[in-house]
Amino acid sequence: PFMPFVKTDFSISLGELKHHFTPSRRQEPGGDIFRPVCFKCRVFDGPPGSAYAEFGGTKVLARVYGPIDDPNGYSNAASLSVKMKGLSNTTRIASQVLSVVKTCVMVHKYSQCLFDIEVTVLNDEGGLLQSAHVARSSSGDWIVDPTSEQIVGGCSECTLAVMPNQNQIVCCDLRGSHLTSSQVDEFITYATEKAMKLYPVLRKALLNTLPEKDESSC
Repeated sequence: PFMPFVKTDFSISLGELKHHFTPSRRQEPGGDIFRPVCFKCRVFDGPPGSAYAEFGGTKVLARVYGPIDDPNGYSNAASLSVKMKGLSNTTRIASQVLSVVKTCVMVHKYSQCLFDIEVTVLNDEGGLLQSAHVARSSSGDWIVDPTSEQIVGGCSECTLAVMPNQNQIVCCDLRGSHLTSSQVDEFITYATEKAMKLYPVLRKALLNTLPEKDESSC
């Protein structure tokens, strides 16, 4: 469960995190290749509720503030809000993040409370919502986890997030022109398959950052 928040100093040098990452050609993602993954949980001192993640050159810091008493909130569930920093246009990704977060927080246990989720994008090279991000170029090639340079005009995109333990899709965002129903089905099937293959990698990276006593909850 989330603990009451306490504002503290950040323990990772932002100057170090903001250095530009240029992948070599061998490292460039495509096909079944995902970029290197790095997690760090509880990057702030005090109660849990913060994490830092890297996916290649994409670097994201997330923090949860709450539960905060909200007398005007819902009587049977908590309210959730997402604030994005570091991007010029945050509407799309914020709605995706909120869709995913709603499935992870047991809002029914926190009546008349508010959770604020703050996501700071330190460096964006594509794949901010990292569950399975699939792009199909005009040549017909499938690209798993594309960088921002690989997402160009003529591509169709499918950003998909799943809840592995429930085998449930919690976010699906399709972008592109002239997508047929069969192509949509193909997109979702392919993205779900790759997301489930990525899940044990992300889980292992996450567990490596947690004390042994907390591993049983993941």
